[in-house]
This record gives sequence, C-alpha cells and structure tokens, in this order.
Amino acid sequence: MIGYAEVDLTHKPTNPPDGEKVVEVRLIKPSEARNLFGGRSEDGGAWMAEMYALPALLRDSAK
Repeated sequence: MIGYAEVDLTHKPTNPPDGEKVVEVRLIKPSEARNLFGGRSEDGGAWMAEMYALPALLRDSAK
C-alpha cells in the first residue's frame, strides 16, 4: 500500500520484537522520492516512482 500524509517526525522509529525492521526513515518531497526510485531498474524503480507521483498529484489537485 502506498499513500501520503502530512507528518512530523518526533522521535526515532521503534520496532516491536516480531515486527518488520525499520532501517531508515526519510522525510523527503515527492519529487525527491521519484528521483530516488526512478533510477532503480533492478527492482522496478520506475513503477515505484510513479506510485509516489500519483498521490502527490491528487493531493495538489485537491487544494
């Protein structure tokens, strides 16, 4: 699932003992996310980049 939200990072991420390990949390703009994933051909990066573009487009058109 991919979505968007307005968030504030208030502390380091926590992980329950049986949860998925969080390696890194980045606060970046949608355009930066598209650039980050867009150049990754080994794991479908172009597709992932588009999935970040869509929620940003929907959010901006709702304003």
